[in-house]
Amino acid sequence: MDMTDAYKILTVAEWQAARELGTVCTGLDRADGYVHLSSSRQLAGTLQRYFPTDDRLVILQVDVAALGDRLVWETPIPENGRPGMFPHFYGDLLIQHVAKVWQIERGAFLLPLDVLDQTERTDA
Repeated sequence: MDMTDAYKILTVAEWQAARELGTVCTGLDRADGYVHLSSSRQLAGTLQRYFPTDDRLVILQVDVAALGDRLVWETPIPENGRPGMFPHFYGDLLIQHVAKVWQIERGAFLLPLDVLDQTERTDA
């Protein structure tokens, strides 16, 4: 498993709030006590599961080296059938931890979740 890449998906409003506050944190992150991240292999599944109706989103590439040992790779809770380990950051994800930013728009074909789950398997 490649543990050198981590990404955060945000709505446009969440990204605007993060830039104003200087920290990236969603309601789900606050509720769970850590910042939910995805590897590049997990992005498509995360997008389809958690952002199925959003037309515009922001993807942040996080500087993994800057996060240190507060970045932990864990099984998702609940698993929801998703294999593999996910990056969870236990701390304040600061704007300066963001290496790159992309704005994306809906407009592509959607692959079945079963196919996307296969791309997340660490033994693949």
